Amino acid sequence: MENGIFNQLTNAFLNYKGVGFVSLQYRSKESNELSKCLYNIGAKYENAVKRDIDTLNLGVEYVPSPLYTKADWDLALAESKQSLIAPDKVRSDGQKNAYVSLNENNNGIKLNYSTLDVYLFMKQESKVVLEQGVFKAVKSKAKTIAKNVIKKNLKSAKFRTLILKNVAGSVKVNKQVINVDGVDRVEDVCEVVVFD
Repeated sequence: MENGIFNQLTNAFLNYKGVGFVSLQYRSKESNELSKCLYNIGAKYENAVKRDIDTLNLGVEYVPSPLYTKADWDLALAESKQSLIAPDKVRSDGQKNAYVSLNENNNGIKLNYSTLDVYLFMKQESKVVLEQGVFKAVKSKAKTIAKNVIKKNLKSAKFRTLILKNVAGSVKVNKQVINVDGVDRVEDVCEVVVFD
């Protein structure tokens, strides 16, 4: 990504205030999957965690599966709740010490001190896979599989961290379209209306 486009993207995210939506294409570093996603750039992670704790306190209905038992489910539910109430301090401190927030309005853009990569932190609202990626075989234990099913009910699990240099195609922020790869194209315009 050339510096001019990188600067345009950085400025678009830095100057973004409030809650809104960003549409972009992203290539996964691990799987090489290319997807077009819609993100909520102003969503507050802390608010999602509070709602998730309430959801877990009420209980998430057991989803039977041959891959885990009810005991695995109950343990996964308890551990999911505990991880939201009291996150791992060493891991949390490591995250805080590794990044500096560049956008004080919503912490949506961060800089990694050691790599100098710019990261976007947003809530994913939708995803359309454009090119399938290659994924490693998963060998999860029963409790982990149960946790992943529980996560589908949690708002905080929808937050994603993206490396800005892996953004592909074009990005649309506040009706401003930035062609990352320099290719002119007809944009799919998606109007998003938020109802309070």
